Amino acid sequence: MEGAERAGWPGTEVWVDYGQYYLTDADEDGQARGRLPAGPGGMLAVGPSLVVLYSGTHTGPVRVTVQVHQAAPPLELTGWEDVAEVSFTAPSGQVMLEEWGGQVIRSCPT
Repeated sequence: MEGAERAGWPGTEVWVDYGQYYLTDADEDGQARGRLPAGPGGMLAVGPSLVVLYSGTHTGPVRVTVQVHQAAPPLELTGWEDVAEVSFTAPSGQVMLEEWGGQVIRSCPT
C-alpha cells in the first residue's frame, strides 16, 4: 500500500487472451464480461463491479499499473501512451486483477 489514500500494483504482468483482462469486485460473477460494449477509444468497457480492459496484444504478457484511490487522483499524463479514468465500485471491499481465464493475479482492499 502506498499510503492511506492509494493502493495498487505498479508494473504488474498480466497474461491476456483475446486482448482482454479484468478489474473486478471479488464477488463479481463474470456473467457480464462478454456483453459490455467498449467505451470511447475501445480501451475498456465498464459495468457493475467490473472493468474489461482491452490491450493491443491479442495473446501474451502485458504490463499494467493499477491504482486504487478513495478520492479523485491528480491528472498525471506524462510517460503514458494511453490513459483512462473510470469509476468502479467494489461492494465486497476487495478489488481483483484477473487474466482472461479468470485467474486472479492480484487483489487488494479498497
